[in-house]
Amino acid sequence: MSEVKTNKISSLASNNDITLDPDGTGDVVVAAGHKLGIGTSSPDTSLHISAASSARLRLEDTTNSVKADILVGDTSSVIGNASNHDLAFMTNDANRMTITSGGNVGIGTSSPAVALHVQAGS
Repeated sequence: MSEVKTNKISSLASNNDITLDPDGTGDVVVAAGHKLGIGTSSPDTSLHISAASSARLRLEDTTNSVKADILVGDTSSVIGNASNHDLAFMTNDANRMTITSGGNVGIGTSSPAVALHVQAGS
């Protein structure tokens, strides 16, 4: 029978922050107040990602090959889709605007048939 081992991460910092630091650069910090920092030792929001030249957050559904990115680079910021799928903007759990993988934009419709398709609500 194999031995069961328990790993434990604890904090020795006076502020009770927890640092995961595999290479000595303070890569991931779990700070007081429910803040998670990646690439920063002092996260100031719920999720704070910091990088020297650009920072990217990727969410991926590997079953359906869908990748969504938020990228902050040297000269621009991008919210986008890194796969051949539509990009939808929603409020109140309803689609309000769609940009198709072909570049058509639909406001009030999730299936724009032309470059800019505006459909009034009922």
